[in-house]
Amino acid sequence: MSVEFETSVTGDRKSVDLGEIDGGVAVEGDRVSVSGTLVADAVPLAILGESTSVTIGGDGGTVRLHHEGSRNSLTVAPEIEVETVEDTGSRLSVSRDERLSTDTGPSDLVRRTRAQAYGDLGWFGYATVRYQSEASDQEQCRYCGREADEIVHRHEETVLCLFGACLTVKRGGVSDECEYCAVRLGDIELSEEERRRIYD
Repeated sequence: MSVEFETSVTGDRKSVDLGEIDGGVAVEGDRVSVSGTLVADAVPLAILGESTSVTIGGDGGTVRLHHEGSRNSLTVAPEIEVETVEDTGSRLSVSRDERLSTDTGPSDLVRRTRAQAYGDLGWFGYATVRYQSEASDQEQCRYCGREADEIVHRHEETVLCLFGACLTVKRGGVSDECEYCAVRLGDIELSEEERRRIYD
């Protein structure tokens, strides 16, 4: 294989977070778990081993894959292209996961619109409604103080519902949220490799 790899991960039964991936990566070993974020336009990736999983997030770029192992998996963000240069192995799984995307826009920060929040209300009683709206005319987040491209307002209202009609009784203060201070829930689902490791 006449390809240069800036980073090499060797050994068995290990988990490695590469952080930002800006050069070629070679993974050689059995039951290895490697993750990182692609920041280059294109990088070569070699997977040489068995039962190894590689996870790559990012908002674009190309992974040029060289595979010589067995029962391995590659999971990438939807914006990343996978170009198979060489595959002499067997049972390679390639998939995409939207949770790996780093391209976060206002639609991602708006987890619940006003219409959705009010649409879930019942016919009678008081309820607390929480929703987000885009702040397209704002450049600085008033919550963390940073300049951001994507900012939303967080709203909280107390409403009284009578026969389906909703009356706003109290409006809470509006606070900001941007891509820097937004709460991100990590992936709590175990990977196939992690599930196997439990029984080893």
